[in-house]
Amino acid sequence: MIQNRANHSVIEDARVMLKLRKSAVEINAAATREHATNKLLYAAQVTLPPGSAGPWRVDVRVTSSGTSVETDGDLRVSPAPSAAVAYWPYFAVVPVVVGLFALNRWLKSGRR
Repeated sequence: MIQNRANHSVIEDARVMLKLRKSAVEINAAATREHATNKLLYAAQVTLPPGSAGPWRVDVRVTSSGTSVETDGDLRVSPAPSAAVAYWPYFAVVPVVVGLFALNRWLKSGRR
């Protein structure tokens, strides 16, 4: 969210540019309110190249009503999880359902 420093009002017509840098890789993106789920916020969708985990540098430039402000900071990107880790709940459903069915049949057979 971009706010006016003097009166803390929300600035809705700002132009927000992001520059992400790591080694020789540089990615530029525009953050807009259309990309955000909360329309008071600005968001940008950025696709990082494979193997891009680790520290990145981010530069932010905000321009509104002829005034421009810049800031920067560090960003840590976590490695993407492996496919097995990402999808393990889907693979676990079948054995759990089969086990519950077997338990149900065993309990029902004991009552007779």
